[in-house]
Amino acid sequence: MEQAINWLLGIILFFLVWLFILFVYLTSRKAIENSKRRKIDYYKEKYRENMFRYLYTGQKSKQLIPDHPVKFLALEELLGDFADVAKGGDLEQRMKAFAEKYFHEEYNKKLVHRRWSVRMNVLYNIEAFQMDTFMGKLGEMYEGRRKISESEEIQIIKLLTMFDHPKLFDYIVSSSKKYADFIYRILFSEMSDPTFYYFLAKFHTLPVSIKSTIIDVLGIQNRLEHVKFLTEQLKQPNDELRIRTLKALAHILYPMPIEDMEKHISSRLFEERIMALKICAAVRKRDYIPILISKMSDPIFAVRKQAGYSISRYPNAREIFQEIIDTSTDTFAKDMAQEWLERGIIHGNSTGTIS
Repeated sequence: MEQAINWLLGIILFFLVWLFILFVYLTSRKAIENSKRRKIDYYKEKYRENMFRYLYTGQKSKQLIPDHPVKFLALEELLGDFADVAKGGDLEQRMKAFAEKYFHEEYNKKLVHRRWSVRMNVLYNIEAFQMDTFMGKLGEMYEGRRKISESEEIQIIKLLTMFDHPKLFDYIVSSSKKYADFIYRILFSEMSDPTFYYFLAKFHTLPVSIKSTIIDVLGIQNRLEHVKFLTEQLKQPNDELRIRTLKALAHILYPMPIEDMEKHISSRLFEERIMALKICAAVRKRDYIPILISKMSDPIFAVRKQAGYSISRYPNAREIFQEIIDTSTDTFAKDMAQEWLERGIIHGNSTGTIS
């Protein structure tokens, strides 16, 4: 029994010593990190004015040379602070020149660092400082992406888009990896016009997921110059592409001819009918009113609700709803019109939101 107690006490003592050592280690490490943080903040304040003068006037200073590691981190953070508000050709060019001169060599090493967080931080800084001299290196990394994480891969393809890499089309289209819609949306939103137009020229060769994103971006960015292209996509046999196109045209406020509107408003797909109704809500042509009234009797509740919402965008919405109540023989239509009147939500000339 005594031996067992001694054995148990020994184990307890061992863990106490281990916990004490761990506590000392963590406390020391925290103290070192706090000291380092104070030095970084000190240098940032000390050289902030010098950095400001360099970026805004071009006045150089030997004090801005990162001649030791802590000062390097301070100047890196300081330049990052200015990058958040850097606007204008000369200012951006000076920021980029400074980063290329003093950070390039270190970043080149850190891109292959064993720690993921270090590699990601470098990729974010390359974006912030617009360091397009890394374009070749990043292209090589993307082509050998089995060696990098998914988050690195996404950040790299964003950078290759930003820098307009010559193989960008192949990287996006031929990739065996399919990204989420919002990633493609970011890529096409940040793409240069020449590259974007190249994708448009090759539109018929693209997979549906990328076609859908291009259509979305044209709508979100209100690219009126591409209305003709969008209306051509309404002939697509693919249901998803037609629906996406209608949504884009609603964003652009495209006044669709009544004969085309009738075609989509009578679609077998309730989603397509809803999107056509959203165009009616956005444009508010008087010619659409009979169509909207007819859709108040649609067998699908979501379509009837959208028809009611679309009518509510018109200046004479209250009169239209009252007419439906007084003259319609359809119970669904009467109920929906009554619901909108009871809500008291008659939007009139407001523009509303398309979702």
